[in-house]
Amino acid sequence: MQRYFDKFFSIFTKSLMVISIGVLAFSASVNATASKAPTKMLPAPAAPFESLSPYATDRSNKIALQFIERTGITKNLSLLVLQDVKNRRQIRDAITLYGMPKVQAAVVDAIKAAQKIYAPQWNQLIAEIYVEHFTATELASIMARREASPFFPRLLDLQGTIAEAVHARGDQMVASARIDVMSHVANALPTPSRASLGR
Repeated sequence: MQRYFDKFFSIFTKSLMVISIGVLAFSASVNATASKAPTKMLPAPAAPFESLSPYATDRSNKIALQFIERTGITKNLSLLVLQDVKNRRQIRDAITLYGMPKVQAAVVDAIKAAQKIYAPQWNQLIAEIYVEHFTATELASIMARREASPFFPRLLDLQGTIAEAVHARGDQMVASARIDVMSHVANALPTPSRASLGR
């Protein structure tokens, strides 16, 4: 189903963050090594980041969560964390010491582990934002009819607004996931800059 949402996902991702060629190459590496298991499980976050939106009903929340998963929006957490960590000093030092392939593998494993931990809360946060702009019927229509849905143009029009809400309400989660990823990489590939990880 993802191929039907390529246009939407591309616009959403571009609204959410600027993706360089380097990030696209790195994210391709994430997909290429999807069968690898993380070398170390990361701790679960201490507490939920968001409570259920007052706009959400059980049905609307359920449909919104389906929408988030089927359109692949859940993967934006990994992309945001990757964007955050890729140019950090610790990563650059690790590349110098260990080489790009080894560092890529470590970062991929760390991001995959973080995605598993944070995905439920991330999906809920994003679902709540969509519920504030769309009814369950409208989201179901977009899932069923894709670009032919009468609500699809509004979906595209609102991506800037939605992206701003994601940044405002999701930054804490992205920061927590980034710290976990940097810690994971520091344990796997120690560097002189390890003391400044996450900064």
